[in-house]
Amino acid sequence: MTQAQLERKVVLKNDTLHVRPISEFVNLVKKFPDTQLSVEVNGRCVDGKSAMDLLTLQARRGDVFLLKAHGLEAERLLNEMEALFGIHFNEKPDSTTRNGY
Repeated sequence: MTQAQLERKVVLKNDTLHVRPISEFVNLVKKFPDTQLSVEVNGRCVDGKSAMDLLTLQARRGDVFLLKAHGLEAERLLNEMEALFGIHFNEKPDSTTRNGY
């Protein structure tokens, strides 16, 4: 049975995608071993299970992430990933930045 590729766009609300949120990101993706995730930001596409690849994106607040999932739990992974972006990767707001994030 062929699985369709699903896509979702999310916006980074944190200042940057640094090591700690990347760890949260990769740990979530790895909970879905039968689903592949690619991440496209500013025309660059990387493997969502690779922390090093995600670091190379140098993503900043306002960047749009195109998440492409393929596999048995693609929709569930995208839903959980959207929620993780929504809660700012469990980071507390920094009062020195605009809008608290």
